[in-house]
Amino acid sequence: MKKLLVTISVLLCFLLVGVSAENDSTQLNYTVESSYTWAAPANITFQNNINSEAKTGTLSVTENIIENGKKLHIIIDPAEDFLLTSTAGDTRTYVVKKGSSPLAAGATVIDVLAGTNTGSQELSFELQSVTTQKAGTYTGVCNFVASIVNAN
Repeated sequence: MKKLLVTISVLLCFLLVGVSAENDSTQLNYTVESSYTWAAPANITFQNNINSEAKTGTLSVTENIIENGKKLHIIIDPAEDFLLTSTAGDTRTYVVKKGSSPLAAGATVIDVLAGTNTGSQELSFELQSVTTQKAGTYTGVCNFVASIVNAN
């Protein structure tokens, strides 16, 4: 009986005094930095003495960590002239195609949406024929530009 009275007395003390509980919280933070990695075909070499030829290469996106609602947008440089120039100053033109469609300067090569980590686009580089070929080593650069834009 003594134990029962002690137990009741303790319970009454808690009820009369009141037990207060304090709440606290922990702020959690997580940051993902935007980044992307892509590469254009490194080198396209046309065969010697072939007047007109097509070679393929793949533009690859190997990482695409961007904001939701955005896309990685890769285009052919708007200033692209599609020329190969010899050391003597002679020029040859080439065309870049996606499938069977020629791409103009500023044309879209590939769009990779947020949430899609990789992508690729095969391109065809076609040396245009000329009536008279001139000897020489011809070089040129096809430039591409990447940017993050709104997906719609």
